[in-house]
Amino acid sequence: MRIHVQLPLFPWDRLEDAPALVTLRRLFECIPDEPLLESLRAWRGRGRDDYPLHVLWRVVVLTTALRHRDGEACLGELRRNPSLQKIAGIESPEQIPNGWNVSRFLEVLGQDPHRSHLEEIFNVMAQRLGRAVPDLGESTAGDSTWLNARRTRSDAKKYKEQIEQKKAADAGKESSASPATNGSPDGKQGTNGTGPSQRPATIQGTNATEGQADSSSSKGTPKIESDKYGLPQPAGGRKEYTNEDGQVSRVVEWFGFKLHLLVDTRHEVSLAYRVSSTKTGDNEVLPILVDQAQSNLPEERMNTLAYDKAADDAKVHEKLHEAHIKPVIQNRSLWKGEHERMLPGHDGNSNIVYDEAGTLHCYDRVSTPMVRHRMAYIGHEPSRGTLKYRCPALHEGWECPMSSRCNAGKKYGLTVRVKQEIDLRRFPAIPRATKQFERLYKGRPAVERVNARLKIFWGIDDGNVTGAARFHALVGTVMIVHEAFATVLASLPRHEGSLGKMRLSPIAKAIDAQIRGKELPPKRPRQKKPRRSSERQQRLFR
Repeated sequence: MRIHVQLPLFPWDRLEDAPALVTLRRLFECIPDEPLLESLRAWRGRGRDDYPLHVLWRVVVLTTALRHRDGEACLGELRRNPSLQKIAGIESPEQIPNGWNVSRFLEVLGQDPHRSHLEEIFNVMAQRLGRAVPDLGESTAGDSTWLNARRTRSDAKKYKEQIEQKKAADAGKESSASPATNGSPDGKQGTNGTGPSQRPATIQGTNATEGQADSSSSKGTPKIESDKYGLPQPAGGRKEYTNEDGQVSRVVEWFGFKLHLLVDTRHEVSLAYRVSSTKTGDNEVLPILVDQAQSNLPEERMNTLAYDKAADDAKVHEKLHEAHIKPVIQNRSLWKGEHERMLPGHDGNSNIVYDEAGTLHCYDRVSTPMVRHRMAYIGHEPSRGTLKYRCPALHEGWECPMSSRCNAGKKYGLTVRVKQEIDLRRFPAIPRATKQFERLYKGRPAVERVNARLKIFWGIDDGNVTGAARFHALVGTVMIVHEAFATVLASLPRHEGSLGKMRLSPIAKAIDAQIRGKELPPKRPRQKKPRRSSERQQRLFR
């Protein structure tokens, strides 16, 4: 007996290490790159056309799609493979560009308006999938990851000179402040003196925490340095991971950028992305990602958004509340020496409190000592903007010594409604102490799998690209390839065997129609022919 396996809609584990020519041809059909090529032709004007722009663009895409280490490796395969030359639009071997041609083209691709066209291509492909896949984007998750990059030689030289000037200035401050030590013979700082910072300046910013300026920046220097194109320069970053006890268990340091992603937790398809400096916090970029993802999806498609503690910010919760998106965000521990608080409007006679995570508790004051119980969460009331809680004893069916006081004259027992406007961070639409929150938060590792796929499978983190413009072009190309492969995977048959392979699925038909610029006719309701019971009986007993 053979058991047929139904594959998921996006079987990412079935990606080929070396894509076939048919797959590559389908890949280029899915990429709407006409506006980009027109922009590049307008930029080139009447300049030299030794290597056509569409050839250079396809070489950059093939370098990522074929998982090559750099452009030179892809060009080497093009010289050996005539069939691949046809897919790249190369008519003769003389049209195969050199490595420096691809490098210069990559720098041009990372400048405006070409960089904006790369993002627009990604948005168009995400919108196709959003219209074709009914549940794409309902449950989303976001995260940021580090990407290694290098500065150009000229920018690195200027950066090193700034570091040396900062060190010389700090040394001058130390020498000028040494006599003013209140006459102490050992040269220690007096009580009224202000000594220089004792943190050493490092080129890679290893002493800088994430979202803060490193020690190489001075008061007159901007927090984020930009290149001549207005893009953030690669900089040093540091990220600390803590364990359950709050102690630092792992430290990651890198030099480059941060990549912010917003993906669908079920299908692991990216809906929005952004490249930022290492000094930019996740909470600053998340509202931009939400706007981009909502524009790529049908209206009111996004329902939940899962994120770690880096997004636990008041502005982020306000943004999600205005967009009618339920946050699934872990809260940060900001209370110092305080475990619970009284609800606003409740005096000392009330036995209702809430903890830092926003969970409501009630105290049994009759028992000795007093016992704290977690109240039963009933649901979210959007029309009222409140969270409804009930007495846990009456709801769960157990006896409480204080039930006679709390539930006196009440059919459903003590009911508490908490207004979300008190604190959106503390009282989200899905409370953190519910099973629904735990289930949705378990989907957040999907964005980490997408990050790993971008890094390991398509080499977005190889660090072989120098300069901010080239790096932004590389990231935009990798995200386009990721979205193109998602389109290809959604068009494949989802079962084993040869039965029905000549017929496309409804999602594949919808995607193919959008690629070809056609609209599918609306589905007709299936009408069943009424059948008389007497005819059915005669056929059965014939």
